[in-house]
Amino acid sequence: MKRFILLASAALALCTACKDSKAVYDEDIQTQEDLIRFQTAVGKQQSSKGLITSSVYPDNVPFGSFAWALQKGQQWSADSAKSTRYITNGKVEKLVEGGSSLNLWTTKDVHYWPKDGSLTFFSYSPYAETSGIVSCSSADGIKVTDFDLAPGAPQWDVDFMVSKKVTDQNKVKAINGVPTVFGHKLSTVLFTVRLDKDDYAPYVDGSSSIFSAGSTRFFLQQISLMGIYSKATYNAGNWSDYSNPITYDFYKRNTADECMEVLGWKTGKQVCDYKSESNSDKSVIVMPQSLAKAKLVVKYWTWTYSQESEVPSTKLLISDTVSINTKIPEWEMNKRYTYNIVFSLQDDEIEWAPYVESWLVEQNDEPIDLN
Repeated sequence: MKRFILLASAALALCTACKDSKAVYDEDIQTQEDLIRFQTAVGKQQSSKGLITSSVYPDNVPFGSFAWALQKGQQWSADSAKSTRYITNGKVEKLVEGGSSLNLWTTKDVHYWPKDGSLTFFSYSPYAETSGIVSCSSADGIKVTDFDLAPGAPQWDVDFMVSKKVTDQNKVKAINGVPTVFGHKLSTVLFTVRLDKDDYAPYVDGSSSIFSAGSTRFFLQQISLMGIYSKATYNAGNWSDYSNPITYDFYKRNTADECMEVLGWKTGKQVCDYKSESNSDKSVIVMPQSLAKAKLVVKYWTWTYSQESEVPSTKLLISDTVSINTKIPEWEMNKRYTYNIVFSLQDDEIEWAPYVESWLVEQNDEPIDLN
């Protein structure tokens, strides 16, 4: 039996500072300086369907916001229990005039600053897929109940984000807009497959169809993650109440003829049936969670050639099921995990050699034998 090596890496999405937006006002607003508006930014994360990929919040994604009011002389750190709700799940969107977006984010139902006192804001994104399951309290902030990332579910592959709490704001402090910096609250997972040798040439010299004696070819049939929770509740900055364990079939083919041949290291390929071929990033948004019960299933064919021939002498279907928590015990919020499945031409022992690599350059290359 040949072997494959699984290399796992995690990229931490770091928050970046945002620049003040230049204020542009709607001429129809009489009390321009009293209009509550927002200044947006987002922590960076690698690209995927639904993911926001830079520190600039996209113009076409409305977000939701709650605000709590305090009286003059009160401060959030000491008096939050005395606050009253001022904005309830307001839909915040960028104003458009004449086909062009203005640098003015405000609630669809316009709100104005109170004459005295201050406001504290809690915001989340996106509004469209999340507004129906969100609530907010002055004590715990944003809460979403039963956020579901199962394929086909309402929040499937949705990049859920929550902003930092913005306290003690008034129209003077927020003259450039309420500073609303979002952080990603989910994880992303990506699979790639490749050989451990880039210059592997199984063909007989001068031929494009006859394979050398002793050569081996690999064809991928399935990559699946089993026992992954798709649903949970976010509250007070953490996920809890996990439910609905499912299997994510990142790649699955029914017959050998449909399988993808695994090529060299440089020609390795991202694999994900959930994304189109045209999508350059095939990572999937998943729920942060412990991986104690999670399993990885990899099925692949080996075609071996005992003599020079166009037809393999042996076709063997191999199925391996392994735990994936050896080096990465859990998926954390705001991280991207890449699992590189490497098919080895060197020996017959199955090994798993995962490593963890974040943008802070934390790495471990120690192999773990599965025997």
